[in-house]
Amino acid sequence: MKKPNTFTIYNASAGSGKTFTLVKEYLALLLKSNRPDSYRNILAITFTNKAVAEMKSRIIEGLHVLSSENPDKKERELLTLLSRETGLSPEEVRIKSRRILKSIINNYASFEVSTIDGFTHRVLRTFAKDLDLPLNFEVELNTQEVLTEAVDRVINLAGKDASLTKVLVRFVLDKTDEDKSWDISRDLLNIAKLLTEETSRPYLELLKNKSPEDFQNLEKFLKKERKSVETSCVSIAESFFGLIESRGIVDKDFKSGYCSKFFRKILDKDFSQKLDNQWQLNIESQDLYAKSLAAGKKEALDELQPQIATMFLEVKTNILRMQFLEAVEKNLVPLSLLSAIQNQIEEIKKENSVVLISEFNSTIGKAVKDQPAPFIYERLGERYRHYFIDEFQDTSELQWENLIPLVDHTLSVEHLSEETGSLTLVGDAKQSIYRWRGGKAEQFMELCGEKNPFNIEEKQVVVLPNNYRSARNIVNFNNDFFKFSASCFDHVDHQTLFENSGQQPTTEKDGYVNISFVEAENVEEEMEVYPQRVLEIIRNLEAEGISKSSVCILTRKRKEGIAIASHLSENDISVISAESLLLNRSPEVGFINDLLLFSLDSADRELKFQILDFLLNDRIETDNAFEYLSSRLDLEGQAFFDSLKGQDIHFDLEVLTSLSVYEGVEYIIRSFGLVKGSNAYLQFYLDFVFEVSSSAASGIFEFLELWERKKDDLSIVVPEGEDAVQIMTIHRAKGLEFPVVIYPFANSPIQDTGREHLWMNLPEDLSSNIGVAYLKASEKMKQWEGEAPHLYEQLCHNSQLDALNVLYVALTRPVD
Repeated sequence: MKKPNTFTIYNASAGSGKTFTLVKEYLALLLKSNRPDSYRNILAITFTNKAVAEMKSRIIEGLHVLSSENPDKKERELLTLLSRETGLSPEEVRIKSRRILKSIINNYASFEVSTIDGFTHRVLRTFAKDLDLPLNFEVELNTQEVLTEAVDRVINLAGKDASLTKVLVRFVLDKTDEDKSWDISRDLLNIAKLLTEETSRPYLELLKNKSPEDFQNLEKFLKKERKSVETSCVSIAESFFGLIESRGIVDKDFKSGYCSKFFRKILDKDFSQKLDNQWQLNIESQDLYAKSLAAGKKEALDELQPQIATMFLEVKTNILRMQFLEAVEKNLVPLSLLSAIQNQIEEIKKENSVVLISEFNSTIGKAVKDQPAPFIYERLGERYRHYFIDEFQDTSELQWENLIPLVDHTLSVEHLSEETGSLTLVGDAKQSIYRWRGGKAEQFMELCGEKNPFNIEEKQVVVLPNNYRSARNIVNFNNDFFKFSASCFDHVDHQTLFENSGQQPTTEKDGYVNISFVEAENVEEEMEVYPQRVLEIIRNLEAEGISKSSVCILTRKRKEGIAIASHLSENDISVISAESLLLNRSPEVGFINDLLLFSLDSADRELKFQILDFLLNDRIETDNAFEYLSSRLDLEGQAFFDSLKGQDIHFDLEVLTSLSVYEGVEYIIRSFGLVKGSNAYLQFYLDFVFEVSSSAASGIFEFLELWERKKDDLSIVVPEGEDAVQIMTIHRAKGLEFPVVIYPFANSPIQDTGREHLWMNLPEDLSSNIGVAYLKASEKMKQWEGEAPHLYEQLCHNSQLDALNVLYVALTRPVD
């Protein structure tokens, strides 16, 4: 009797041994097969190259352990576990493991553990011809760089394209009217990022062929409509005062004058008033007057109350309508430029034969959509029978939709011989912290519930209950804390998720949790107080004999990490952070770039000062540094370097400019003796220069331009074994663990939508040609008509979950 295909989901909280479980399931599949090369039919997908390397090494290590003749106690546990699960004797497991390991070593390219981007890249190459892509296309990882260039090109079209120039000028004028910088490049870059977001693609498709004139027509209509609504509001206010005057009612007759003040402001065209004050919410039922008012006037106001309430509600409806119209109009101009930016992106891609990594999933979607799965398999040259997907909570909707037809085919068909098909998902909705990148916790939550997109009846959901990472007190604290925190959610599913998040500790160690509070009246004080408190904690840990390398400091924001790193460095605490590892932090790298810049502009006094300042700290000996420096600031070109010959510095500017960029950098290093020992910064910098020189025919100017764009992302690899405190963002720390974790600035709001925007379908009376709008999220949306209240509520729910998920990731990193 054939075994059925299987669909298994592991709901794996932090530290629950998910990698061990994945590797164990993978090894079990290999051992159950009669073929030593069954790994050819297994596709394991995860999300980072580091995770890929770890999973591959764990599988190889596992096979090596299972092959061992004399396993130790821990190794025997794995052997016993797999022997029991596969029904094989220990000796059969050893023999099979050796055969499988030998086969993998000889066919390592077929041992497919890949990132999701790596797999989609492979599919993309397979379908390159069908998609009209260059067969030798390169993958552009730095989408930001392409967007920046595209925005610059659009701005440079000003004065050449009349229609585009008109829109750009209008954008500049709008910004200056709002007392903002006239520089529109940053705003355009922010709006251009929508072109790379999966969640925005359906809406962008609707705007694809819209011209600037279409947006201008909608803008004119919105202004006209807004004017009409304003006029209506003023007219109602006039009617209000006419009505109360006819009955002898004056402003002071209203309780606290609230009602008459409201309508008085409407007469003055002040529409910025609040609409949810207590008297407004109860205007139909609550007395409009004070108890001391004369009986006759009370009676008159009671009679007028229904009319007054109707007038107020009409004005309120009109004001809410105006808010909506203003919000729609706000982003129309930058939205109208998206088409022009996209055209420039296409030009850049064509010129350089590149495909943006951010476009992988949507392009794959077009390739596999409506294609039968066997055809796709045939084109890929593989027939996968088993799929493993790790960190599923970080999978975007589009990535999952692209995988479903492939997986569904495996789960739907009967396989030959004794083979079966399977899908194994591993994830944790509480660790979904990449919603901005398309990751959606709700997708995993739905699959753990009733949802099943496959033609297979049985679905097994396994909860991994134990925590193998953290000490007992840490696990118990997190259990209590997050169960209590579940009450802060407005969405019942999110409440349930954290109410049921408890784990069982497995270690005998007690562990330590400390919560302390600091006093700071503002952000400036926080930036002083938190670093001081962190330093105090590290000093205490040092006194207890805990090494600095055991400590990791987690922050939400980069500026927080910089503030702490600076304070610790000032107090002689060695630090490893993203900022300290940046190439542009190296004095030698800065010196080389200064010399390259000098070759383009030898009159720049600031450059000459920086060059001499570096040399005075390292190469030049003089009794009067000020005089030595000031006497050379007016020298230009070769004369500047000739003045350094007395210090045995010989450098020829003409030689530098005659060489390629890479050769020129090497010439600078040799001439100034910059390499005195192992210097990781210089080595990584040279690698970058070589990579740029190899991929494009660029001179010094082009290289420096590229350096400016990439300098904040180029860093060296963290040195192994250095006794230094690590500082990193919580997002970077995901998947890692540390003996000691310090989390300062732990005061983030549970809900923060201040920087969020929403796509919204326009109502029929506005959507004559432009059917959608991109609006800044605002609490005002709660009172708007249409889909706005629901969309804003959904955004708030997501914000709450994302905030607590980030906190969960931070608090589950420590071991001790």
